[in-house]
Amino acid sequence: MELFTGHYHLAGLASALFMVLSLSGLILQVCFIWQRKKQRAAGRLAGELPTSALSMNRFAASYLGFYALLVYGLCLQPLNHYLVWPRVLAEMLLLAVFYALWLDRRGLAPAMVFAAGVALLLVAAALPAMSAAALLRSAAVAQALVVLSALVFLQGAVHQVVKIRRECRTGGLSLRMHQLSALKDTSLVLFGAAMGFDRGWPLLLIGGVSLAMQVVTMGHFHWARTSPVARRRRAACRR
Repeated sequence: MELFTGHYHLAGLASALFMVLSLSGLILQVCFIWQRKKQRAAGRLAGELPTSALSMNRFAASYLGFYALLVYGLCLQPLNHYLVWPRVLAEMLLLAVFYALWLDRRGLAPAMVFAAGVALLLVAAALPAMSAAALLRSAAVAQALVVLSALVFLQGAVHQVVKIRRECRTGGLSLRMHQLSALKDTSLVLFGAAMGFDRGWPLLLIGGVSLAMQVVTMGHFHWARTSPVARRRRAACRR
């Protein structure tokens, strides 16, 4: 049953607008990292890395979630512009985060994540040239990718929360990014409902999982700032 059937384009436009708004959160995250790089160069980070407390796992999981919906939107007939173009921008910004992680940590893992992200984006760029039958097969693959990406995102978000609890600080993580992402996820769930369950369930799945974990992560910003346990652990680490 299609909910909000007469409001499909309104819901799609709202989803795209909130997605674009959430991109400003990613922009703020990238700017925050570079601001912390300047602070580190000036000796004001007390031994922290600019990307401390950032879980590469969590950002890679976000990339996969955006990618799954990007591919799904490309495979729908007609192409779903509300899904595709905002997620192309999101993937580009996440590549900037991966690049900053690579520069900061100088390991094989961040280099491979950055390279894989670029490669996946090039694969997606080739999809519009495929035949209708091939796109139909690709849509089934995209649906499987949606389920996989939801599971990967869930474990990535849990990993981010565990990292905050272990380090008792949010470090270079941006609260505003999570607040804007929560708005984006709410609008994505509404758009999935407007598309009807048959076509919209991938949006309901990814949007619902992501929204739940955004709320949990934002709660841990408050925990890291106000919890006596977190304060004691930070003090013990400084000694």
